[in-house]
Amino acid sequence: IVEIQPRHFQALAQMYPDANAWPAMIELAGRIESAIKAVERRLPKGFAESVWVPICKGTLAQAKSFLAYAKV
Repeated sequence: IVEIQPRHFQALAQMYPDANAWPAMIELAGRIESAIKAVERRLPKGFAESVWVPICKGTLAQAKSFLAYAKV
């Protein structure tokens, strides 16, 4: 997934007939941080940090890259 660039998502949104696709993608990326926090609260005690931390870091990095591209 790290090879998928924000421009690829924008191109996909432009092919979709709904003009709100790109803004919806931007809105979704903007909710990543709060979604991660919500999931973290629900993880079972002792959930493996070796699994959780890379997922969080990778997801946040992708969202940050996406939002930077979208200039939000």
